[in-house]
Amino acid sequence: MFRIFSKLLGKISAPPSAPITDFLSPSHIGLQSIRGFSSGVSGYVAEKRNILDYKRRLLVAKYELRRKLYKALCRDPDLPSNLREKHRNKLSKLPRNSSFTRVRNRCIFTGRPRAVYENFRMSRIVFRELASQDDLFPDIRLTELWKLGVKRV
Repeated sequence: MFRIFSKLLGKISAPPSAPITDFLSPSHIGLQSIRGFSSGVSGYVAEKRNILDYKRRLLVAKYELRRKLYKALCRDPDLPSNLREKHRNKLSKLPRNSSFTRVRNRCIFTGRPRAVYENFRMSRIVFRELASQDDLFPDIRLTELWKLGVKRV
């Protein structure tokens, strides 16, 4: 049984990933100079944070099945305690950044980690700024965004 798991773990590879530039930079949208979000030191820090978060996401994808398998084997009460301890040690030797709890949604413009809309990958502040300039939804007013599920702008 454990040989089957080890063969499966040997064949696990990371899924094909998108280029980092597509994931991180807002320049492909054509929004480089928004009021308060122009290039500068804060832009560099935001980009660095987003790159680190992207690398964590790659590690999570790479080790996801291994981590789930080791956790399941650690929690299985039918296994002897020495085997559970062995898998607990293997789980602890995995990289810390491969844990999903280390992944943080960040704004692609500012790198802000809080109040980020997952669907748009931007913070509420940038979202409101773009929506008020009609760059985000040209035909929709801010009051109509409530119908889309955006509660706080």
